Amino acid sequence: MTDTAFANNLIHFVRYLRARGLSVGPSTAQDLAAATAAVGLIDRDDTYHAYRAVTVVRPSEIPAFDEAFALFFGTALAEIHSPPDVRISTPKAETVAASLPTLSSVDVGAGEADSEEERVEVGVGSYSERLARRDFGTLTAAEAEEVRRLISRMMWRPADTVSRRWVSDRHGSRPHLRNTFRNLTGPDGDLIPLEMSSRSPRRRPLIILADISGSMELYAEMFL
Repeated sequence: MTDTAFANNLIHFVRYLRARGLSVGPSTAQDLAAATAAVGLIDRDDTYHAYRAVTVVRPSEIPAFDEAFALFFGTALAEIHSPPDVRISTPKAETVAASLPTLSSVDVGAGEADSEEERVEVGVGSYSERLARRDFGTLTAAEAEEVRRLISRMMWRPADTVSRRWVSDRHGSRPHLRNTFRNLTGPDGDLIPLEMSSRSPRRRPLIILADISGSMELYAEMFL
């Protein structure tokens, strides 16, 4: 298989993934070519996981990716194990880039391509980790719904803190002098047992911020 043929296969692979709803774009084909150059085509599992890391951003996309990978590369990668004179060369990034205009014109959904700002960045991190770093004001409707679902699963456990008040504590870190001197008057006064103390625990205060301007309405709505 020539460089051009394999590069075209990568491009059609990305087009198919995009039609199935994955967040991929014109540069994804070049990323796949770079991944191919990094791991090669000898081990099918290596190629599979490298391509999946480039194109899949959430677990729900894995079935669509598996179907596309088997459809586009099942036979091509099998040719690697053919006689030595049958070889597949790694496509060059330049070869893939030459065909990118055909990829960028792919219709999505109703025919309007997503803007670069709305396209989810493709990477190896988990979908929820990327959402955790997003501004609520920039989320799409689907992303906002996913954030609400993640927030609903959070367990709020207000942490305890320590007060300035010291109380008697056998395992404390500071001597309790009052109790120590009080014990000097007892039957064991000659032994001078050392009493200890520690800071008493208390709940942290709950601080509620009220915004009357409405500028924080979207952010407050996420947690209500």
